[in-house]
Amino acid sequence: ATRGDQITVSGMTFDTSSVDKAQAALEEMNAEEAANKKTMMMIAGGVIGTILLGVIIFFILKRRKKKEEEDEQLLDTLIDDTIIPKEPDAFDPIEFETKTQ
Repeated sequence: ATRGDQITVSGMTFDTSSVDKAQAALEEMNAEEAANKKTMMMIAGGVIGTILLGVIIFFILKRRKKKEEEDEQLLDTLIDDTIIPKEPDAFDPIEFETKTQ
């Protein structure tokens, strides 16, 4: 019942070059994706900033125009014809054909 079988275990180095290449490719793809995201965020920020700046300028111009209209309306009110005129003072009529002695 003794067969004399022997089990020998020897160490062997594994070839990890394909795993290393895959890991490098994955990291490169992640870096490229991060760069694309950063670029898209910059573009979106620029668009949003431009829109916001346009809205601010619009409201400033609208407010300035409204103030000019208010000033013009105030001026019209001050110089308007609807102001009731004051009656002129009454003077006695002058007689030019009076006879002197």
